[in-house]
Amino acid sequence: MTVTAAPRSGAAAPGSGRIRRLRRLSVPTTASHYLIWAATLVVVVGPVVPIALASLWSTPLYRSGGHLTLGNFRDLLTDSAWWGAVGNSATFAALTTVSSVPFGVAAAVLLTRTNVPLPPGGRPR
Repeated sequence: MTVTAAPRSGAAAPGSGRIRRLRRLSVPTTASHYLIWAATLVVVVGPVVPIALASLWSTPLYRSGGHLTLGNFRDLLTDSAWWGAVGNSATFAALTTVSSVPFGVAAAVLLTRTNVPLPPGGRPR
């Protein structure tokens, strides 16, 4: 059992000076920040819009005509090959998780609780 003393009134909490220093070092927002955000939004969301539109359109986007429909989703959800792919993906994800967690736990224990002779960079000194 560990006994800890309560902080004295008026005493700063441990590490609070570090937090104040980090707040002082914050960078002011400039126009370049907004440009970077806008560019990121275009690059990330830009390709999603045509994909979403194509999934709701009855013909390929490069053909004229067509109309809005949910039939593409009906076809997808009734396709047994698609459900087979979903099952394979779920099985792969579950097996990967089950097999990687013990290795991660073992590595964490070895690196934090023992004197493994390798530095964080991985090369002996």
